[in-house]
Amino acid sequence: FGRLIDLLNYQHLLKWMRFNFLYMSERPRPWAEQAAEFYLNRITAQVKFSEARVTPIKRTKNSVLEVVRAEEWSKLEEKMSPGALLVLLDERGQQLDSKGLSSKVESWQLMGRDVYFIIAGADGVNEAVRNKADFLLGLSRMTLPHELARVLFLEQFYRAWTILNNHPYHRV
Repeated sequence: FGRLIDLLNYQHLLKWMRFNFLYMSERPRPWAEQAAEFYLNRITAQVKFSEARVTPIKRTKNSVLEVVRAEEWSKLEEKMSPGALLVLLDERGQQLDSKGLSSKVESWQLMGRDVYFIIAGADGVNEAVRNKADFLLGLSRMTLPHELARVLFLEQFYRAWTILNNHPYHRV
């Protein structure tokens, strides 16, 4: 009986919370759009998940890096709901295998808060923003172009979700 109560509470959390993915990028190229759409269609068929592209600030030769970072973060923050859990995709973040990401996704779900996965602008974020993130997630030690990082993240989120739901997509 206790297991049934846990399951009902879990279902209640899922009803209200959602996963969100914000990424800062110029207009993506067709190959990246096609690959991202492939995984987005699979994800959104199973979970409350939204994605939004945010256009970066135009830079000039006189642009001040810290100001650009702050303005870009402001644009991203406008799209976030208050009290949400913030997962910043950062090359210096913790690198997880697919099962590790799956465990994290499950634990974030159980918190019942909306989750925002963020790929910031080309110049990253200010240290203050990095410090307020709930989790720093590294996709690779290598620097990836935003389009590739987006596709890689979407595939890994889909894989994490399939692991949680015992779907045969992940076969290891």
